[in-house]
Amino acid sequence: MGWIIRVCALAVILTGSLAAQSVVATITGRVTDPSGAAVPNVPVQVRNVETNQITPAITSTEGVYTAPYLRPGPYTISVEAPGFKKLVRENINVNISQTAMVDL
Repeated sequence: MGWIIRVCALAVILTGSLAAQSVVATITGRVTDPSGAAVPNVPVQVRNVETNQITPAITSTEGVYTAPYLRPGPYTISVEAPGFKKLVRENINVNISQTAMVDL
């Protein structure tokens, strides 16, 4: 009977460690103007090309945005701020557990 408890405990431990492995990715970066100054409070759209799912983000006071919990695959990022032209970056591929840096 004791070995059954040990096997069950081991199964629980292994299941927990498998769940801890990340199967998602993150895209982060900084939005700046042509002079290199940060552009704060700007909406950023990160769109999965395969599913068309959009993950929204907003730049911080330092111009930094982060789109976490993304499925691996190809993405397009767009940003548009008042007084600036819309900027679109395409063909951004992310892999499992990757954090991709994409400055705009």
